[in-house]
Amino acid sequence: MNDQPRFSLRLLGGFALERDAQPCKLAYEKGRALLALLGTEPGRAHSRTALAAMFWPGLERESGLSNLRLILHNLRQVLNATNPEKPLLQIDRESIRLDPEGHLEIDAAAFSAPAAVCPATPFPAHCTLCLAQMEVIAGRYQGEFMAGFSLPECPDFE
Repeated sequence: MNDQPRFSLRLLGGFALERDAQPCKLAYEKGRALLALLGTEPGRAHSRTALAAMFWPGLERESGLSNLRLILHNLRQVLNATNPEKPLLQIDRESIRLDPEGHLEIDAAAFSAPAAVCPATPFPAHCTLCLAQMEVIAGRYQGEFMAGFSLPECPDFE
């Protein structure tokens, strides 16, 4: 039995984060932006300094890093509180990343993943199983990436 909470991050058609099919609230817009950024490349470490500069352009380095710490605190409360031994959000002194083996389903990642090779035929358009898988993948598309979400004060994020 797996008692890990299951998170789902929807980026296609807007932003939504759910834990075990229940909506999660994040305190900050920039927290949603950071999670979306990390979700587009799970496992890739992002420099804390670079993220602070992206989200708070024009602020001095220490002020940006301080603001980033507030956002990370909120994200940690939401994503890591139930299992601190195996955190979904992995943070160290220099970088931040999402655990690529974590319990986070990301619609944009699943939508853009390469299709599996058809075991039945070299022509997947003729395979009922492949067509069913393609329908599931197409069903993940709920609209434009991060529709309605904007951080105009952060041109590098935009």
